[in-house]
Amino acid sequence: MPRTLKKRSRLTNAEIAALERAILHEVRSEHPQTVRHVFYRLCHLAEVGKSEGGYRRVQRLVLKLRKEGRLPYGWIADGTRYRMKPRTYGSMADAIDDVAQFYRRSLWRDSGVYVEVWCESDSIAGVLAPITQRYDISLMSSRGFSSHTFLHQAATEMSQIGKPTFVYYIGDWDPSGKLIGQHVISQLREFAPDVDIEFERLLINPDQIEEFDLSTKPVKRNTHSGGFHDNRAVEAEAMPARQTREILEDAILRHVSEHELDILEVAEKEEKSALKMFSRKWQDEQAGGLRW
Repeated sequence: MPRTLKKRSRLTNAEIAALERAILHEVRSEHPQTVRHVFYRLCHLAEVGKSEGGYRRVQRLVLKLRKEGRLPYGWIADGTRYRMKPRTYGSMADAIDDVAQFYRRSLWRDSGVYVEVWCESDSIAGVLAPITQRYDISLMSSRGFSSHTFLHQAATEMSQIGKPTFVYYIGDWDPSGKLIGQHVISQLREFAPDVDIEFERLLINPDQIEEFDLSTKPVKRNTHSGGFHDNRAVEAEAMPARQTREILEDAILRHVSEHELDILEVAEKEEKSALKMFSRKWQDEQAGGLRW
């Protein structure tokens, strides 16, 4: 009986070098991305493949490249780690400088609507954050099925704001991912019955699977899969990071015009300059022995 050859799992040095170059090219062209985003962009390669083993291989090489200084740490998004510490300053001058540097004028204060973005996981939140920060929008990570406490707090804030609210959701297309979005909006509407809340699932949607040729995997059948009639599952990270941000930005720009953004930018620039001038004046007077 002929002997069956085992599939080779170890890569040669040349193959590793080629895969490292592919990773660097992908992340250099678009960042920040999560490691799983990078994996989906490269899973067509024989050295990767559509498997968790391929994901772990990419994960290991990304870490190696970062440790070697070849891949900047900031190019890989990770919203799953937090540092909690109160903001303190060495002096009033430091505090004034900090305010001047990070001052933002509210984009939505005079708007007739309120916009919020929800996502299924902290990891995808790191990819969305550059857009939500740019447009002064709250980014909420449900972390799977959110607790009633978290949803109640979010709904209470919507009630206090008191404006028609648009909630945009980003999550996986699978039994749990579909239900999580439904759970979020049903609880928000229950806890804030006085608020007109419009909900839209931006991605992943079934039509996007074909449109963007997204990588699929078999559906894991569980207690949540009864009402899920698709045999394809797609993770949110299967959508390229750049396209994800473009889809989100397009949705946000439905509610604010370029003219409003231009006015805000001019006002913000002038007010930052005023704060910096105040900071310099205060420091000069302190250096001269004056006390306020």
